[in-house]
Parts: sequence; structure tokens; C-alpha cells
Amino acid sequence: MAGNDHDVVIFPKGSDCTVEPAHLAVNEDDFITFFAIGTDITLFFPEPDIFNPRQVDPVRIKSGKNKKLKIKASAQRGVHSYGVHCEETSSFALGNSDPDIIIYG
Repeated sequence: MAGNDHDVVIFPKGSDCTVEPAHLAVNEDDFITFFAIGTDITLFFPEPDIFNPRQVDPVRIKSGKNKKLKIKASAQRGVHSYGVHCEETSSFALGNSDPDIIIYG
């Protein structure tokens, strides 16, 4: 069975950089596409083994581009925080808190 597609958009907002949605719930085998809007970004995944293939830090995405990643079929369930650095604001992006991927099934 093919996984579902999810989008995460990272963009500057004033002097801050924002991640929408900040908390993303996914299943094993789902896909996440990260979009960089108005800034180059660097993604940092402290737990790169949740992806297939494994994503080694850092993952760089140029402004206006995107990167699609697949959640591994055997990914550990739970909350997996990650970091996003935005070049435009020279800061780490925030949602309501640090962004995370929640694998629930």
C-alpha cells in the first residue's frame, strides 16, 4: 500500500522563520515534502533512521525548491523533533515550539 503525502512549508515571517505545520502526524511509509519559500534552509534530523533511505544531517534545500522524504516502514513510533535553519533570518525556525514528526502507525 502506498503511503500518504504530507507537506511542510518553511518561510520567513518578519525576523523569524516559521514551520507550518509545526507538528506533523504521519504513518509508516508516508511521504513528507519540505518546501523552502523565500529562504534557503537546512534540515537537521537527530534521528535520521526514521527515513528510507536514512537521511544524514544536514539536508539543504534552496529557496523555491523542495525535498521529498519517505518515512521508513519500520520507523520507531513516537515524537521525533528536528531542526530547521533559515538563511534569510539567520535563525532556527519555530512553529508553536521546535517542529516535530509524530509517527503513530
